[in-house]
Amino acid sequence: MTYDMNAILLRLLGPVACLVALLAWGGLLFGDVRRAIRFDLPLGRSHEVNRDDRSWVDADCFEPISHPIIGRRTNPTGTKKTIINVGFPKVGSLTLYEFLKSSPVINASHFWPCGGKDVYGKPLPCAACIKSSIERGLPPLKTCGDFGAYTQLDNTPFKRDNITNGTCTFPQISYLNEMYEEAPNAIFVLPFRNVSKWIRSLGSFNSMRRRFTKFCEWPQYNFTKDAGKEDRDFERLYCQHVKHIRRFVVERPTLTLVEYAIDQKDAGRYLSSVIPHLNGSNYGHANSQNTKKKERNDTDTQ
Repeated sequence: MTYDMNAILLRLLGPVACLVALLAWGGLLFGDVRRAIRFDLPLGRSHEVNRDDRSWVDADCFEPISHPIIGRRTNPTGTKKTIINVGFPKVGSLTLYEFLKSSPVINASHFWPCGGKDVYGKPLPCAACIKSSIERGLPPLKTCGDFGAYTQLDNTPFKRDNITNGTCTFPQISYLNEMYEEAPNAIFVLPFRNVSKWIRSLGSFNSMRRRFTKFCEWPQYNFTKDAGKEDRDFERLYCQHVKHIRRFVVERPTLTLVEYAIDQKDAGRYLSSVIPHLNGSNYGHANSQNTKKKERNDTDTQ
């Protein structure tokens, strides 16, 4: 009985070569997954925006950047990446909260409680807690719940027992430096919404537009008290804030910035591709009128 050694070698080497190639590919793939878990980094890094190309900073302020701006690692093995919503109220904060809360490992907060109580014994909104912590020289995030995600930081004064409670406090404008110093590897999430719909929503939700106009003042945005009588004032405010956040991030390379439109069909898939431990199918709008009625009347939800 004779054997064709060439044929035998080919038959043996074919599967071996395939197996070697498969193992190499698998090692690269699963190595990336392990790095993503260990360093809390998103997958698909080849799709991120080059943060050194600063053209994205001056991109359209009414449209989100299509890919994330990934922060550079400083201390990979021990880094905690706090997720902070730096957008305005009425731009999907409650939807983001419900989505992040669906993760088994992300401890998320929305508006309150964040720690401490007001003069009525009620839980302090996150905005008031952060403001108080900074004024006392304390780390604002750790003092105010030490959550994995803060999905609404801001507060506009509201009435409780016919008494105006709180001040216009927007940590995502006024206290970015303090939050960055505490969480230099944070993930800033910046949701986008059609600006005309946003302005209408401000007007229809608990007189929020009036509260902006009466109580809020941001000289850096050229928005002073009694401003906001015209829609264009709010359009300018919206645009100025987006540019402010982008410039803040580009100057601090350890921060990650994720922008997305709350009404885009693949919002959940996109967010879950950037932020670990999320299932994109759990994303959905949480701002129905029925949901609002169940929320506290003085809570700024979206």
